[in-house]
Formats: sequence, C-alpha cells, structure tokens
Amino acid sequence: MDKFESFILNIINFIRKFIFKKMTNEQADLLFQIIKFGLVGVINTLVSYLVTVLCLVLGIQLLICNAIAFIISTACAFFLNYFFVFKSRECWWRGLIKSYCSYAFTGIGLNSVLLYVLTNVLSVSEYLSPLLVLIITIPTNFLLNKFWAFKR
Repeated sequence: MDKFESFILNIINFIRKFIFKKMTNEQADLLFQIIKFGLVGVINTLVSYLVTVLCLVLGIQLLICNAIAFIISTACAFFLNYFFVFKSRECWWRGLIKSYCSYAFTGIGLNSVLLYVLTNVLSVSEYLSPLLVLIITIPTNFLLNKFWAFKR
C-alpha cells in the first residue's frame, strides 16, 4: 500500500472510529473505493471540462467538443480506475471495452441529452452546463464500473 492509500485509509479509520462506529470492514472498503473513484472523477471532470473548453475556444460546436472530451477523458478514467480504484484482474482490453460501453451510455447518450436540455431548453451557459451534467454522470459511472466493467 502506498503512502496515498495509507493516508486515505487513516482518514476512513478516523471517520469509522468517531462517526461510523458500527461500520464493518467491508463497508469501510467500499467507502475507500468510493473516495478513490471520487478522486478519479475529479481528475476526469477536469480533463473533460478542459478539453471541452479548449474545443469551444477553437470554435468547435459544443456536441462535437463533448464527443472529443468523451474519448480523451474515458481513456484517462479507464486507466485510473483499472489500476487505482478497482485494481482489476480482468484482461485490460475487456475492461476497456466495458468501460467505453458504460461511459458511452452516460458520457455520450445521457451527457448529450442533458447538455441539450440545459443549453437549449433551460438556457444554461455552454461553459457551465458540462459541469452540471457531471453531477449526474459520475455516480452513474461508478455503479456501472463497479458492478459491470470491473466486476470481480
């Protein structure tokens, strides 16, 4: 276990000891995994948002920006999830295919629909709407990754 994981585990143990006294080891492990996935989500959110903004600045249409950001951020998320969060034993390319499928559902399908509704129906800024959409897609991605893409 590296220093970062030890640090996170110490935080979880502190929370367990003083806040969640009845938390089992299995629950603590799940919480640890959620925290790590959240960190990957923050990194992935930044990557996705920065790629989207860069594409917008270059004059590319929002939905095309979104597709480009999807491809880049999904590759980033896969490798971080594969090695850091779920520590998958599955063949890497199978996990990659499943990750792209799960992210395709949320990252292209759900994300694009929500972007359209926010920007065209609710008149939310093109620069703010990608951040709002991620509030829904990140938890959905965790569930799809945990129970399907990286299922042990």
